[in-house]
Amino acid sequence: MLLAEIHGKYDAAIRDNEDYLTSAIFSHLRYVPPGPFWLAFCSRAKTLPIQGVEESLTAVLGEEYSPTRYETLDVRFWPKSAGLGEPELAICFTGSGQAPLVVLVEVKLWSPKSGHGEHDQLMRYLRIADSIDHLMPPVPPNATVVVVYLTPREASSEVQDSLSVYGDTASSRRRLFRLQWQDVIEAISEVIPGESGIGRLLLNDVREFLRKRGLEYFRGFGLPTAIDSLCEKCGSFFS
Repeated sequence: MLLAEIHGKYDAAIRDNEDYLTSAIFSHLRYVPPGPFWLAFCSRAKTLPIQGVEESLTAVLGEEYSPTRYETLDVRFWPKSAGLGEPELAICFTGSGQAPLVVLVEVKLWSPKSGHGEHDQLMRYLRIADSIDHLMPPVPPNATVVVVYLTPREASSEVQDSLSVYGDTASSRRRLFRLQWQDVIEAISEVIPGESGIGRLLLNDVREFLRKRGLEYFRGFGLPTAIDSLCEKCGSFFS
């Protein structure tokens, strides 16, 4: 799916489907082992301000839960919890001697979160994190669990709304994080110079796919080469 879109071959009817996007990206990223990419990914997930300062997922969890310390990564797609819904992903980090870490990810493209009040989507996923043993397929029951809301836009207001329903405390703010698709590109660009083999290939394909979708941060306008040449050689015209 990634390669088809990278080369301009895609079905417009499903291109904006969030489930398709989730499958296309994370069916590849699940083969990237715990290490630099996942550390960069988690470091870009941020809380709402706590005493005026946003905290990253890596800072909140501390060195004990750094993705670089784990041996195994498993991704559960569309896990379910009765009465509480179905996040897109449960990313499970495990390793011998390591306390497990589970990152529940809710994926959005152009739509906002669903539900209000007691039906608020992110609030329900925080409740899943409170009782992770009810999630199917199962994840490690003794895991530390956080929720990441992955969107193409700044989602502070949506996260604030969910926390207001769940209970807005410093503790709950440190369990619900927001992340943008653009940050996935940034994370890949940060680590890919040090990658090799299949890992580098997978990350590069994911980055190019997201770029084709226009899901990268705006870096300003640039002048075409022809305009640069005109400025140098035709000063009277340019003036």
